[in-house]
Amino acid sequence: MFIKQITIEGVDGDVEIRRSDSGATVAANGVEHEYFAKIANDDDLHSIAWNAAKVICGETRGGKPNATGSMINDIAQEIQRVAGY
Repeated sequence: MFIKQITIEGVDGDVEIRRSDSGATVAANGVEHEYFAKIANDDDLHSIAWNAAKVICGETRGGKPNATGSMINDIAQEIQRVAGY
């Protein structure tokens, strides 16, 4: 079974995670980030998930996501799931 797309409704808009040829595309509020599953490292994945968490959970006054580390890891896991890895 392959998951082709997941849409997560957030505080500041929706985050759409779509399967692509190279892994997954994460789109939120008109901005897209490509996750290259075969060559990306954990820092790349965490950065994309961190930015997605800002849309899903909102931001603090300091501009950080209003989410715990565990919530950001859950988003990263969903990105990998859609990418097929």
